[in-house]
Amino acid sequence: MALSLENYFLLAELNGRTVRIAKLSKACRERLDRLRSNGYTPCSAEVRFVVSWKKEDTDEEIPVILSDIHLQKDTAAQ
Repeated sequence: MALSLENYFLLAELNGRTVRIAKLSKACRERLDRLRSNGYTPCSAEVRFVVSWKKEDTDEEIPVILSDIHLQKDTAAQ
């Protein structure tokens, strides 16, 4: 599924509406900020895997999205 990125959220187009499907982790946000400061801009993203994370001592499972974020170099900043 093709995704877009806005304000540290992954967005998908579902039934004609743009919806937030995931928030980037703190580590990913920090890395993305470093890349932006070096002139890179996110242009698209896609889901690579969805894994299930299970909390200890509970039966609750939380889906975790592992995505690829595609960047492009901002040539106007050079």
